[in-house]
Amino acid sequence: MYHWGPDFDYANKANWMIGNFTVPSAWFDSLNALCCIILGPVLAAIWTKRANSPKGDLSMFKKTALGMLLLGISFVVMAGAEVIRGENQANLMWIVAVGILMSLGEMVFSPLGNSFISKFSPARVLGLMMGVWPFAIFIAGKSYGYLYEFLGNYSFAPAYGLVGAIVLICGIILWTLDKKFNTLVE
Repeated sequence: MYHWGPDFDYANKANWMIGNFTVPSAWFDSLNALCCIILGPVLAAIWTKRANSPKGDLSMFKKTALGMLLLGISFVVMAGAEVIRGENQANLMWIVAVGILMSLGEMVFSPLGNSFISKFSPARVLGLMMGVWPFAIFIAGKSYGYLYEFLGNYSFAPAYGLVGAIVLICGIILWTLDKKFNTLVE
């Protein structure tokens, strides 16, 4: 579930109604999977078309930067939704928009880790290096809890807006340094 901070109470801060129908919050557990099923083929078609274009495919670094930019935007949207919400309930579409942006960012970024490792690792340590990516995901997942707890000490919108800004800046830096990184790995 995409969570909007430690004090976010879905029943009181989000409007779960579409007409007379109350959307079960459990449906949002399936939002990522639904996005992957629907948007996966679309993203594959975009990558294929891009790869066959005269400019060629985006580099791994630019794809990673794009994933970071989508993730950063999702955090900024989350913070913006909290500000716009004020004392009212947040519209359900805000949560859906955040979920779609996060899923897209994940679909752009996630497959690149093992691909990068298998492409650039020396053959003698390839097996060991293939374990680095899942370990990095483990460390990220473990550190998320600490970051989440830390952010709970601050107002939601500024804290998550700052996280979004940091991720956006990192994505822009990575995009900008693409050529330099490509020369380092080739």
